[in-house]
Amino acid sequence: MGGLAEMISGDEWQYLVSVGNLRRFPVGKSLMRQGDPADCVMLLGTGRVKVLRVDASGNCLLLAVRGPGELIGEIGLFGDGRRSGTVTAIEACRASVITADRFTAVVRSLGLENVLLRHMSRRLCEGEDIRAELAALPADRRIACALLRWTEPLAVGQAGIRQGERVCVGLRQMELAYAAGLARSTLAAELNELRARGIIATGRRQIVITDLAKLRQVAQG
Repeated sequence: MGGLAEMISGDEWQYLVSVGNLRRFPVGKSLMRQGDPADCVMLLGTGRVKVLRVDASGNCLLLAVRGPGELIGEIGLFGDGRRSGTVTAIEACRASVITADRFTAVVRSLGLENVLLRHMSRRLCEGEDIRAELAALPADRRIACALLRWTEPLAVGQAGIRQGERVCVGLRQMELAYAAGLARSTLAAELNELRARGIIATGRRQIVITDLAKLRQVAQG
């Protein structure tokens, strides 16, 4: 597992999971909605989710894809008390839902305050890295970096991603355009090039990585 689970012991993670209520979310189901009260957090046990935010101008931004071992919804607890984005299941998910008061009490009882601060700091740094990427990299590298970033939750499972395995990213092309900060026409041209090189395949509402090694080469420039 990744995220918070890799920063604490297995016993601590399992205890956090145990104090919540187990819920299952089918593909396409929203776990949290932007603007709703931040009254709980979720510990993601299985599956992947995407995090999207609509800004003041109505633009949709794809902020992240999270996988097993991730803590979801903690930012709202320490901000204005509202959800900063909408979290939707890319795959069937299982998550432990913990009320805000219960979560903060358990974190305090386990002495995990500093770990939680480091986790949130990591999230802020991740956002800064993405902004720098959008400002500095050409279109092909932006797309490759975005695709790689959102395959990372797949790499933390027991088997991980095997060499030669086809990887379904679980994102629509428009969402990838949001993530890479590109116009649809520019994205389409770059995806055509990646398809021609045998690096990706595209279908109805999906992007599949067919050569992960070559995609990493594109990202590195």
